[in-house]
Amino acid sequence: MGISTVQAEPIADATIYRSGGVGLAEVRHGMSSDWMGCDWDKPRLGWGPWPVGTVFTVNDVMKIHGDQAARGADLDFAVNVRHPAPPTWLQEALAHRLGDLGAYPWEEQETREAIADFHGCDPSEIMLLNGVAEGFSLLPQIFGGGRTTAAGGAACRRGDGLRAAVLHPSFTEPDLALTSANIPVTRVIRWSLTDEDWPGVIPDDANLVVIGNPTNPTGVLHRREDIERALKPGRIVLVDEAFIDMATSGPIDDADATDGVRSERQSENEGECPESLVPHRPAGVVVARSLTKTFSVAGLRCGYFVGDADVIERLSHGRPPWAVGTLALEAMRQAVSSRGIEWSRHDKEEMVRNRVAMVEALTAACWNVYPSAAPFMLAIPPERYGPASPESTRRLTQELAARGIAVRRTDTFPGLDGTALRLAVRPPRDVEQLIDAVQHIQSSRRA
Repeated sequence: MGISTVQAEPIADATIYRSGGVGLAEVRHGMSSDWMGCDWDKPRLGWGPWPVGTVFTVNDVMKIHGDQAARGADLDFAVNVRHPAPPTWLQEALAHRLGDLGAYPWEEQETREAIADFHGCDPSEIMLLNGVAEGFSLLPQIFGGGRTTAAGGAACRRGDGLRAAVLHPSFTEPDLALTSANIPVTRVIRWSLTDEDWPGVIPDDANLVVIGNPTNPTGVLHRREDIERALKPGRIVLVDEAFIDMATSGPIDDADATDGVRSERQSENEGECPESLVPHRPAGVVVARSLTKTFSVAGLRCGYFVGDADVIERLSHGRPPWAVGTLALEAMRQAVSSRGIEWSRHDKEEMVRNRVAMVEALTAACWNVYPSAAPFMLAIPPERYGPASPESTRRLTQELAARGIAVRRTDTFPGLDGTALRLAVRPPRDVEQLIDAVQHIQSSRRA
C-alpha cells in the first residue's frame, strides 16, 4: 500500500479518514467512554483523531510483532505464548510421531472430525490451517475470485467486489493481508461494542468485517450479541478468537481467580467461553481459532477456521496439498482430546490467578493497568517526571531490552500511540523482576 495521505471530515459521532492511496479506504473513530467501566482519568492511549494531513507508513509498522522483541530475551513479556515450551504430555505425543515424518500427512479428515466433534458442528465447517495467519492470507478470496471458467479464462480477479472493515486496535495481520492484496479497508477505531448502534460506523458497502475477541492488545472481551449486530445480508463477519480459550467472562475480579472457566453465561461445551461465536454460530460468521498461545506450539503453526461450508470451500480453493503437517495435525487432535481440554482448564485457572496478582503488583508500583479478560494486559509504566508519553515509554522499552527484558510496544497498533505497553501475564517472580528493573532504570536516570 505504501504511504497514504489521510484527510478528515466530521460525521455525527465519528471522524472519517479518507485515503487517496490503494488499499486503505478510510479510518473511522467510533469512540465510547464506557469501556468495561474503565477509569478515564487515566492517561489516554492515543485515540486521535490524527491531524488532517497525517502521513501514514502503515504497513511497515504494522508488521512488527512481539517475537522480534522477545528473541534472545531472558524475560519475555512481549509474546503471548503461555509457556516457553509445550506441556510435557504434548511433547511426548509429538515425539511419538517423529517416525511418521517420512510419510505425507494423511490425517486431515480425522483431525477435522475431532475438532468438529469438540465444537458440535459438521466437519465441512472446519478448515485446518498452517497457522491462522495463513487463513488471513486467504481472506481476499472469501467471496470467490481467482477461479477460472470452463473455457480457461478468469471468472473474476481474486478479491473483486470485496470491501473490508477491520476493528482496531487489534491484531494487525488480517488488515495487512487485505491491504497487501489491494482490498479497500476501513479501519474502525473502537474498543467497546456495547452501544446498540455501533455498527453504524461500518460502511454500508463493507461485506467483510474483522473483529478480535478478546481483542489483542486491549484484552476487551465483547459479548457475542454485540458482535452479531454487525451481521447483515451479504456480509461475512470474521471473529478472531485466538485467545478465547483463555478468556474470562469479564475484566479482572476475585470471582475469576477462583473460577477461571465458569460464568453465568456458560456455553453448552464446558471448554467454550460463553462469548465465543462457535456454539450456535450464526450464518455468515467465520471464527478463527489458534492453538499457538495456549499450548505453546508457535513453531508448529496450528489453527483453523469454523464457518459456513460454502465459505470454507471458497477459502480452500487453490491451496496446495498437505498444507498442514503431521505434527501440527497431531497437536490439533491432542488439544481437543479429553487430556488437552482438562490441561487447558487448569492452565487457565493458573493464568487468572497470575493475572490478578500481576495487576495488584503493577498497580502498587504506580503502573496504570487497563482491565483485561485475556492472558495479557495494557499497562502504562510510571514516569517520575510528569505524565508518561510515547517517548518516555519508547525509551523505557529500549532500556529494559538492554537488561534482557522484552515488552511489547503498542505504537504498531492503529489507535494506540505507544504510551502503554502490552504485557503478557507472567508468574509473580517474573513480574517482580520487571518492576524492580523499571525502578532501577528510573533511579539511575535521577542519578
